[in-house]
Amino acid sequence: MGILNQIYKDFTDVVTVHMGVESGPRNFFKIDKYNGANGLQAWSNETCDSVLGSSEGVSYHQNVFKNDTVKYLRKTICRALPLYYGGDVEMFGMTGYRFNLPNNTFSRSENENEECYSDPSYPLLPSGLSDVSPCYYNLPIASSFPHLMFAEPKATDKLQGLTPDWDRHGSAAIIEPNTGVPFTAWARSQCNLIMHSMSGFPKLKRFSNTVIPMFWLEYVF
Repeated sequence: MGILNQIYKDFTDVVTVHMGVESGPRNFFKIDKYNGANGLQAWSNETCDSVLGSSEGVSYHQNVFKNDTVKYLRKTICRALPLYYGGDVEMFGMTGYRFNLPNNTFSRSENENEECYSDPSYPLLPSGLSDVSPCYYNLPIASSFPHLMFAEPKATDKLQGLTPDWDRHGSAAIIEPNTGVPFTAWARSQCNLIMHSMSGFPKLKRFSNTVIPMFWLEYVF
């Protein structure tokens, strides 16, 4: 698929992280620079673009507390995302903390300064969909939870066959709190094609201003 080729053809990055005693346990493995910069260099909003203090998920900072906001960099959805404590889990005879990706991850923000996923050239996408085209050569791509889980009705009212379920379509990490090493984690997201006005194409105009699901991905480690 041509879109996948564009997404993955240059998927190698230089990431600088904090390591060593001088960084301290609470900064361990947090990102300091991404390709030599403080952010993805995709968004004009510095808050949205920043990846400082996040992790790629291989390891998180040590001494994890239940009230921590753990930041996870997902390049495929073009932003560092927060994970929040959701309960204790027993694994391998040890207690892990489960941190979940929140339900409002792709929701529109009431604070305009935090509305990262928008293209000023087009109407704002429905809540539950996030325009990530700046990260992918301006291809008309939106990210969401699989099966458009938690999206508002106007994003799904023209679609059939959607069966969203958190157990199958949510994302989380189970982290050993002393070391910050995840016992396991699963990250799921969906790639959607943004269809803008197709008024010049009679056979396609019924798809104008809609979003068409293409595929969803699952990373488990």
